[in-house]
Amino acid sequence: MEIKTEFWGTAKDGKKIYKYYVTNGSGAQVVLTSLGASIVSVLVPDKDGKLRDVSLGFDTPEDYYNDGAYLGSYDVSLGEIESCAVDDGYLVILMNVQGSMEDKIYKTKKRIAIP
Repeated sequence: MEIKTEFWGTAKDGKKIYKYYVTNGSGAQVVLTSLGASIVSVLVPDKDGKLRDVSLGFDTPEDYYNDGAYLGSYDVSLGEIESCAVDDGYLVILMNVQGSMEDKIYKTKKRIAIP
């Protein structure tokens, strides 16, 4: 498994937005954004072995902010990806997340491991 990072844009609050390209040994690929681990694309081989995008991701970071239904993504206000890595065959995503309860904002980190 291989991970590549690419700068994708700047949010209104000045934070940099990145895309993470995660590719497995057979060439299948998922592209995530630092905006709540939103999915930009999922490329998988079709019956002829050609890679095809099977997701409904957007083309620009602004589109994710304007999507009230959060199509293909988490609520972008929930957090952002801090890092992506491969560990013992798992894709490990470390996210900075936040939530609120009774008008108080709580911030923490969330580690997600995907086989």
